Amino acid sequence: MALSRMLLWRTNNTDAVFWQAIYAYWHIFPEYASKGSDGYSMIFPRGPPGSGYAWTMQPWLVPGMALADFRAMVAPLFAQGTALGFSFTPQFFEHDNVYDTWSAHFPTEAVANGNEGDSMEPDFAEAFFGTNYQRLREIKR
Repeated sequence: MALSRMLLWRTNNTDAVFWQAIYAYWHIFPEYASKGSDGYSMIFPRGPPGSGYAWTMQPWLVPGMALADFRAMVAPLFAQGTALGFSFTPQFFEHDNVYDTWSAHFPTEAVANGNEGDSMEPDFAEAFFGTNYQRLREIKR
């Protein structure tokens, strides 16, 4: 499972240049989605008005894709960002299962949602409910 954690773009450039970079990502996003890409993306101001913006993608993963293929997939996007004057240093990782990926790289969330599941978990019943799953199904009926 290919994985990257990065502060993609931060800038003191004009807002227009920042939004050009964001457009570059969303323009190529359908290709990423078709390959099963998943991640958390955030845009936030770097300080008071006029300080610029930052965009993070942490983590960004594609289950079933080798790390070399992931790097090749994102290379055109990184080239566009560099051409626009952005600097970034992605960190690349590779794991062979969802649990290790989640434990090591997903951000800690400040809220809890007891019904939140993971669409990539192949055995959700065991992962979320353990030996209680069958009994819970019986109670629900």
